[in-house]
Amino acid sequence: MAGKVRKNSFGNVDKRPSGNYRARYANPRYGLDDSEPQYISRTFTHKTSAHDWLHQQKADIDRNVWLSPLQAQQRLEQERRERESSERSFASYATQWLEFKKTDWKNSTSARYECVFRDYVLPYWGKRTIRGITKADVRTWIAKGISKTDKDGKQVTYPNSAKKAYEMFRGIMLAAESDEVIDRAPLTPDMIKVLIKNERESPNRRSQRALTGEELHLLAYGKDTINQDGEKVHIKGLPPQYALFTLFMAVTGLRIGEAVALRRSDFNFKTNTFKVSRQYTRNQIDTPKTKTSARTMQMADELAEMMKQHLAALPMTGKDGLVFPGKNGGFIVSNSYIESLDYATKRLGLEKFRPHDLRRTAITNLLQQGVSLKDVQDFSRHETPSLVLRYAQANTAQHKATATIAFQAALATTDSNVTQLPTAANN
Repeated sequence: MAGKVRKNSFGNVDKRPSGNYRARYANPRYGLDDSEPQYISRTFTHKTSAHDWLHQQKADIDRNVWLSPLQAQQRLEQERRERESSERSFASYATQWLEFKKTDWKNSTSARYECVFRDYVLPYWGKRTIRGITKADVRTWIAKGISKTDKDGKQVTYPNSAKKAYEMFRGIMLAAESDEVIDRAPLTPDMIKVLIKNERESPNRRSQRALTGEELHLLAYGKDTINQDGEKVHIKGLPPQYALFTLFMAVTGLRIGEAVALRRSDFNFKTNTFKVSRQYTRNQIDTPKTKTSARTMQMADELAEMMKQHLAALPMTGKDGLVFPGKNGGFIVSNSYIESLDYATKRLGLEKFRPHDLRRTAITNLLQQGVSLKDVQDFSRHETPSLVLRYAQANTAQHKATATIAFQAALATTDSNVTQLPTAANN
């Protein structure tokens, strides 16, 4: 049977059957939080200790420093998280971030970003605490060139890869800010601007361009010329297995992986259409780059006839046979194709270009022919019109035509037929 309860102005103390003393008082936070109990109590061996505890609780309440047991536990948990956060390494958080992002990425995308993370980001930041990284640290990283260690142990910098590494680092730090692992990401807008400038000004950067019709004709058929001995010679274009492949991409705007993966069964010559349902990337078949990239495309009658003749000349390999097989009947190897492009452009005296410039060529030609931006976007399956415009490239001939139009338009505003503008020499 419990002993007599002794009450005072704040709480009470009663003796328990065990012989101990329980001190108890009404919780001031009761009703403010569903987790808060109505009473707060604590058991002591001695009665004086119980009264002393009550007096201390009352004093803390009066001085406005009192915390309920629930609040005290929450504060301890917060301090523990802050302590762990301050000690958490960049490598620990970044690895967790990467694994989460990979659940939403395609295999090819994951492999590409894993390389960037492994070669550029992790070696520099891995051992640092994530909360200890400052804006000055990030600027130093950028100033050093965001390099990686090559097979000879040397530090090398590639502007395009450096920009990708910074973009990944930026994504990690913004996620850390959102997750409250850090107070604020150590980033400023000017950081990415420096890297973009470095990429544009890199001497190793191959220019992005659209090919002219004349260039495509030369690549497909070569050209006749006169050598030093006055003899007529023929300079070859691309190897036969690459000629139509190149023209096809320049006309349809397909990405190289999409064109490589095309099968006979993808073509319907009753409707002159073909399906894009997969791509060949990193030595394996994968789904198209984006959800909207899977599509059925219409062919011009002339292109459809060329494809019919091309397929008729290939060995019969069934409906799953490749439309553009490589040398040995397998998938075209990207590096081998690029090598053939480089050799052909050198032989023919043309400026080098990348396979993706053929997609740029198709988009540029459509825009220059007056096709609406919306229709071009539907054709290329870019997610936004601004991405379509990023692909538009005016070639030298188009620059000249534009300049001519501007000149003629200016003269058309006058009633004169003047073809020579006044100069200082005429005065």
